[in-house]
Amino acid sequence: FFFYTLQLYIYGEILPDQFRTPNCTRVWGKGLPLVKMRDVGGVTLSWDPTSLMFSHGNLSERRRIADLDCSGETVVDLFAGIGYFTLHYLCNANASVVHACEINPNASHALKNNLRLNEHLFSGKCIVHSGDCRNAPTMEVADRVNLGLLPTAEDGFEAACRALKQKGGMLHIHGNAHVDAQSPQEKDIQRRKYARKLIAELREVLEDVKPGPRWQLTVMNITRVKSYAPRVEHVVVDVKVSQAAPTFGMKLRAIEYSVISLLAKALTVVSLAMYVRGIQRARYEEKMKDLLGITQTRRMSKIEKRRVEKLARERQETQDAILQASIQSIIEDAEQEVAAKGKR
Repeated sequence: FFFYTLQLYIYGEILPDQFRTPNCTRVWGKGLPLVKMRDVGGVTLSWDPTSLMFSHGNLSERRRIADLDCSGETVVDLFAGIGYFTLHYLCNANASVVHACEINPNASHALKNNLRLNEHLFSGKCIVHSGDCRNAPTMEVADRVNLGLLPTAEDGFEAACRALKQKGGMLHIHGNAHVDAQSPQEKDIQRRKYARKLIAELREVLEDVKPGPRWQLTVMNITRVKSYAPRVEHVVVDVKVSQAAPTFGMKLRAIEYSVISLLAKALTVVSLAMYVRGIQRARYEEKMKDLLGITQTRRMSKIEKRRVEKLARERQETQDAILQASIQSIIEDAEQEVAAKGKR
């Protein structure tokens, strides 16, 4: 039941459409159907109960979001609704920028109206994206992503991974977990089991959307919000996404690759030097013949031949010394780089 200026509404079961439209009937009152309430931290929420749903059971989660410190952060709210969480990120958590995505045109209109009602409470910026969140221009902008959709937010996993900055960030993932245990310890075990399954699905999407880095997904917190149905709980799993530090095996493979690369470079230099040396030797011999006044029309005398061979030998010894020094320098550079990487 909602009361507002002598209006009485009765809620039925939420309709099974993509907008989760409420089955709501006004049984008392006149005028425009409108509910207005004061929420956590002085935030004002207003909506049409005949076309938009609102869950009072999410109060604990709205309080939790309001207590966060998001100063300097960019937040993407993939299923913003009328601003249940968007407004708390702005007004209480002090986010710098919030991208609010909402596919329901009625909810998007109410969201914009609520932003106007609360604009005196925040200094950040809110960008509303009306339409499917998977098409929103939020590529790699987010430090934090809110996925507040039930019974599951899996449809938003790809959009959430794309929205995260390349360094990673925080995901707040809502969902329904099957919990039928009796003791608190067993209930916690079932919630963690649900979180592990969620992490496995999220990792597949993340590695597909952001290939390359080795990603580390850490469950920071599992919060029970409310009972959704018998043996079903509405929970929020906070997942920290970050690039994993390289393991010893990864470092070893990097060193092996560096050594092979350096050896390949050294062999290339040696081969090229030998090829160039052969060309230079032939040209040198021709030049020596010209200097000695020898033409191709007559045969060299023994004295002339010895002089040419001596000059060529001296030239060869000089080139060999230069080549040996170059190869030694390449080997020393490779050893130093391998030693440095081994220490790291």
